[in-house]
Order: sequence, then structure tokens, then C-alpha cells
Amino acid sequence: MKLIITGYNAAPGEKVAAAAYYGKLFQIANADGLGFAWNGPQTPAELSDVLADLPKSWSITLNDTPATLRETTGNPSFGLASADEPRRHGAVEMLRQMRTSIKSINDRLGRRAVLAVEIHSAPGLEHRIVTPNSSAFKRSLDEAAVLDWDGAALLVEHCDAYIPGQRPAKGFLGLAEEIGSALHQK
Repeated sequence: MKLIITGYNAAPGEKVAAAAYYGKLFQIANADGLGFAWNGPQTPAELSDVLADLPKSWSITLNDTPATLRETTGNPSFGLASADEPRRHGAVEMLRQMRTSIKSINDRLGRRAVLAVEIHSAPGLEHRIVTPNSSAFKRSLDEAAVLDWDGAALLVEHCDAYIPGQRPAKGFLGLAEEIGSALHQK
């Protein structure tokens, strides 16, 4: 079983302190991976110091949460589950950019270090113009499934679902809809 530490949330911003922080994470018994947020195409460069020290037996995961939330904040119709086709296509294009980052990281490390990529069923948030749609999400998953992920698994990370009358933290698709979309891929 892989034990992935998603420690980027607590990582110091200062370079020397961050190196010491990740050095301590690398010493945790039974751990063998790190989870990182994918912030855009610059992510491999942002992670270069950590990747240089990553133990050879360790893997990493990437999630699209920050990039997705940043995009949906300015563009509420954006997302893999958007019924607004141009915005759905934009989210699929973001996945293509993630795939390029994965390839870059794997090439830099000389191995398939990226174990998985976690994606989300946006649109969401409180100021919604388009609610998440399971059919649109399925189409996006079908498109993502045929991409070359350079050995990384494509995972759907469930967040809080949109519930009318309740203020969401993210408000994406419900768990049953996400599972149903994933199970009914081509």
C-alpha cells in the first residue's frame, strides 16, 4: 500500500525551510510518496527542488484543486462537469496541460514517478451559473481516459456536493453521480 503525504499545504514558502521540511517528510517510516497541487504548466519548475531530493523509491500525486478553483472563481461555468461545452472543453484542455506536466516530471526523474492525478467535477462554488452535470462529466472522463498519462492513474477526488439552500465549500457533483460517470465510461 502506498502512503502518500499531502504536505504541500503546510510547506514553508522560504526555500531553505521548505527543503528542511520535505527532508523531514522523507524520513517518515512507511511513507513512500508526496501529494502536490498542480498549479498550472509551471508546476514542474515549482517542484524542482523537491524533485531533486525525492527518494528514488517514492512517487508523487498531483491534484487539480488549486487550478480548478482559480479558474472557476473567475469563470463560474468552467469545469469537467460543465454543461457549457466551451468551458467543459477548457477544463479538458487543462487536463492536457497536466498530462504534459506529468511527462515533464517523469522525464526529469528518469522514471514514472507520478503515480496518479486527482481531478474534480467542477463547476461549483457559491456563485454558480451552471450546475455540475453528470453527462458532461462522463464526456470529459471519456476524453481524459484516452490521453497518455505516462503511467499515472486518473482518479476522481470527491469534494462536497452542491446541495440547494446550503452554502458549499466547493459544491461539485454528488458522490453517486461521480461514481456513475466513472463507471459508465466508454
